Amino acid sequence: MPYKNGFAWVLQRTRTRSGMKRKQDVLHKTDRVKLWTPQSSPVIENSQWIESESGFPTKTYPIHVLLHANGEDVVSVEAVDVLFQALSTFQNTQGYENLCGGGGQTTVGHHDHNNASASESESSSSIPECTILGITNFFDDDPNVFRQEVNTQQDLVRAISVYPLLPNGRIVQRGRMFGYRVESNDERNLVLGAQMLKLRLGLPESADTRTFEKLAIRNLLEFRNELILEPVSPFHVEVLSLDSYTNETERAVMNDLPLIPAMILIMFAFSCLVYYKKNQVQSSCLFLGIGAVLTVVFSLLTSFGLLFLIGVPFSSLTAATPFIILGIGLDDSFIITGAYQRTDPSDLIPTRIQNAIHDCGLSILLTTLTTVSAFSLGTMSRVPAMKNFYIYAATCVFVDFIYQISFFVALLYMNEKRKAQRRYDWLFCFKQKSTSSDSTFDDEASGSDFDTTSTAFERKGYKLLRWYCNLLEHYAAIRAGIIVVFITFACVSVYGGSKLRVAFDITSLVPSKSYINSFVSALESYSEQDAYTCTAFFRDVDFSSQVVQSQMNAYIDELVDLPQITSYPPHFWLQDFQNFTHASKNASLSSSTTNSSFEEQLDMFLDNDYYNVLYSNLIVRDTSTNGGGAMTESAVILSLDNIDLKNVRDQVSFLSSQEEISRHFDKTLQSLGVKTKPDRMPFFTFSEDYFMWEFYAVAVEELLLSTIASVLAVAVITFLFIPRISVLCIVMLSVIMIYMDVLGLMYWAGFSINPVTLIAILMSIGLMVDYVLHVVMRCFEHHKQQPIMTTSQENDVPKVHVDMYDCLSTIGISVMIGGASTVLSTIPLAFSTSEIFFSIFVIFFGFVMFSLMHGLIFVPAILASFSFHNDDTKTASEDEDESAQEVVMEEEDSSIRKETTAVTIMLAALHEN
Repeated sequence: MPYKNGFAWVLQRTRTRSGMKRKQDVLHKTDRVKLWTPQSSPVIENSQWIESESGFPTKTYPIHVLLHANGEDVVSVEAVDVLFQALSTFQNTQGYENLCGGGGQTTVGHHDHNNASASESESSSSIPECTILGITNFFDDDPNVFRQEVNTQQDLVRAISVYPLLPNGRIVQRGRMFGYRVESNDERNLVLGAQMLKLRLGLPESADTRTFEKLAIRNLLEFRNELILEPVSPFHVEVLSLDSYTNETERAVMNDLPLIPAMILIMFAFSCLVYYKKNQVQSSCLFLGIGAVLTVVFSLLTSFGLLFLIGVPFSSLTAATPFIILGIGLDDSFIITGAYQRTDPSDLIPTRIQNAIHDCGLSILLTTLTTVSAFSLGTMSRVPAMKNFYIYAATCVFVDFIYQISFFVALLYMNEKRKAQRRYDWLFCFKQKSTSSDSTFDDEASGSDFDTTSTAFERKGYKLLRWYCNLLEHYAAIRAGIIVVFITFACVSVYGGSKLRVAFDITSLVPSKSYINSFVSALESYSEQDAYTCTAFFRDVDFSSQVVQSQMNAYIDELVDLPQITSYPPHFWLQDFQNFTHASKNASLSSSTTNSSFEEQLDMFLDNDYYNVLYSNLIVRDTSTNGGGAMTESAVILSLDNIDLKNVRDQVSFLSSQEEISRHFDKTLQSLGVKTKPDRMPFFTFSEDYFMWEFYAVAVEELLLSTIASVLAVAVITFLFIPRISVLCIVMLSVIMIYMDVLGLMYWAGFSINPVTLIAILMSIGLMVDYVLHVVMRCFEHHKQQPIMTTSQENDVPKVHVDMYDCLSTIGISVMIGGASTVLSTIPLAFSTSEIFFSIFVIFFGFVMFSLMHGLIFVPAILASFSFHNDDTKTASEDEDESAQEVVMEEEDSSIRKETTAVTIMLAALHEN
């Protein structure tokens, strides 16, 4: 299976060697598959042993070329000629002579331990530098030979139907040369047609390999595009290399980079729209709106700079962080501004800012802590990609909080001084000409009419919220209906969430129009679905021991007994070796064979050309000793032919079963007194697929544990800051319902649980509680700010619900604006060239919308239906004492405000005189 055996089933199972070893290259220099493998996984340890410590031959770096005609037959002279042109394009690439020694070899000397067929492993006296596997092998990979021998269709069919060996003795692998094919039913077994021709070009590992690979892919893609532009050509060429995924993922991020300035422009426009008013001096605050966006941008630059400095890897998932942080970062700016507008306009600017922070500071701190705690708990994830993302997210949220309470507050002070000095909003170097009727203000005084002038959006918001409060008060059926609808929808969503499955298509990380997608689509459409394979490795034992050999056979037998494997491996060196030695004892060589050592018998076994072709790269011997040397390691290929390529349950089940079998034989060998190395299993299986299967095995567990930990952290922090059981119940009920709603949305949108959606879910747990907390905290405040309602408004609303009306008509407007900004910040993700960002957009959009609806609709309905305004733990006498203290404090605050106003008037009069 060519495209699963060197490249590990099209990208999903490939690895990069550059990885996280170069921390200074934080942009995508990460191992793209191991990035999803849980830390401390035995798969990583086994992979490192195979690559670094074992003596197995180094695997080649493959470049795959496919030729098809959209399902039409490609067994034709013209099609093979096009494939030779592709081969010539590869060989004419600059650097080919130095890397491949002037010509490709048709033998495969570099063995792929994971998915290579045993028949691939052919030995030679010297390992060839480059390898070619494909239909061109029938013509010695020489286009001149092809053109000399083939003149008609019959000549071509006769040439490519040679089986089972080529004239040079090499085994023919039709499955790796053709896609869906038509063969004759007679004994000649002729290849009469095929929907695809395949070509695998293997590059040796060297310092120049990656550079040459990139150039070769570029040339092959140019040849592919030229072929597409030919109107008369029905053929299409698809290419893929080991680094294609890395390069295309980087290209996806580069293509999405323009979305970031687009998002910033959207935020600038929205923020300016919110802060703009007709009066350019006393009302409009475009300067502050721009500053709000810059506050978040600066916090992002600071956070990313610090993390780049210490070398935290940056991947395509982390690239979604700016879109999220910019949206939620503006929420705090709007809430601080809204709190400032609710302060007494007659107070001095520092006093107003102090009162504003006193009003909303606890709410902002609480929501920041819940978000940071949820992200911080995510850093305990065993999956490196998720851990790195949470490090970026937690850092960005915390740094943004620091910027909000320092940088943005300073901008707010500067903006108010500008208004106090009657300077224009945009051209703040110029002052408005004063008239005799204008009041004179101190530099520290405010007195602007910005506080009493609302935008059309705010006025409509006030009207809508007041209408909603009146509905809740006068119609009990509406209150009950809202609660029932929300709870019913959550229950239905629970059913949908229970149907979610675990799956991951790693091609979703590349651009939608990437050549990788074309390759995968062609391979799936015009070629057999190759089965998974794994390799069983044996190490650290005495292979000459009959006990060890018996346990090796038993180990393979137990693996074959698993339901995912239906057939015994066709080529197992130990079986063939035992049959060879048994047959030799009854032949003319019986005397020499009987008296020979195990190593000498192995020499004779491998002297056989057929066995040498099959097993030379599956047996490792100690070359430091005389002769062939003692065997140190060996391997056998098994086909997992009963595992559905898209069935995650089967994959995880086999992963768990094979690991259990390996542990069992480790204990068995120890009980039999077989010497092995401690802390590692002598028998184990390995496949490149295991990297993603390990993630599948822990995905649901990671989701459950992270969700529970995050929700508990939100509950603990909320209760520490607001020690009321009623508040905790409302917040936790809303969090659980929002979470269920989003899981249902994922199911109905056709999503699955994968690394992308898992991060999007866990990322939003700390964020979804923000709007609910802001609303609940405002409604449960002990010390209320100055009411914004007029006397007539208070008369329209019953006294018991004045607090809820005050909450929705104050913090409600800020929450609505903040929610709108968060939604707008993620809209550019919907236009991403990769599906990953679109998935994040849908899930995050769902979280924001459900959170807003719960904060502004469901929570008020709960508050209107039940009386939560008294502290659950206070007695009646304590309530009376507290009320008396509040009255005294309000009287003192009123007295202080009157004295401050009087002093301000006196200063203004003195200034006029």
